[in-house]
Order: sequence, then structure tokens, then C-alpha cells
Amino acid sequence: DGKADLSAAASKTNLDMIAELVAAEVAKYLNCSVSCIRTLVRKKEIPYFRIGNRLNFNKESIDIWIHNQEIQNLNLEKEEVKNYESKIY
Repeated sequence: DGKADLSAAASKTNLDMIAELVAAEVAKYLNCSVSCIRTLVRKKEIPYFRIGNRLNFNKESIDIWIHNQEIQNLNLEKEEVKNYESKIY
């Protein structure tokens, strides 16, 4: 019934709407291996949380992490250009 579907969707809380991913899904999303994701987790370089022994990831947190990685890389590249230019001039 369409009415039941609408009321069920309306009753969901914000917590229910969080996109939760597992390691294999994050690996696919980032186009890397599950092993790479586990290495990032072990080094505490990627946002994650555990439920029992299972690794879980919030998609919004992963998207923010990606954005921060992009900014960090751009800043490093700018610094490298400055260093290079200071050596040649």
C-alpha cells in the first residue's frame, strides 16, 4: 500500500538515513582494494567505526575525507612549486 510506504519513510530518523558502508563497498567507491582500506584503518588514516568486529564507514564522512585529501594534496603541490621556483630563480 502506498500510504504505508509513505508513513514508514516519514517515520525514519536522521540516524536511519545515514549511509553506512562496509569495507568492500568503500573499496569499490574509492576504486581500491579491501586490503588498502584495512591498511588505512590500521594507520587510522580514514574515518571508520566498529560494530563488534565489523568495520563500518559513514559515506558522508568518507566524502569529507576525500575532499580534505584533495585540499591537502593541492597545498602540497603549491608548496612544491614554491620550493622549485625558489631554487631556479
